[in-house]
Amino acid sequence: MLALTATTDTEVVKWFNALAEGGQVMQPLTPTFFTSNFGMLTDRFGVAWLLVVAHPA
Repeated sequence: MLALTATTDTEVVKWFNALAEGGQVMQPLTPTFFTSNFGMLTDRFGVAWLLVVAHPA
């Protein structure tokens, strides 16, 4: 599984939607106690991804 950390919600939504096209979503983007957006998916090539938004410092 590869992980990507975005700096904004807009950025992570763009990445998530692009990677999800033709793939399978395991966990839709959703707010959690540790971030404003978190999601997991497998892209059309079978690569698993974990996407998260970094909290501001």
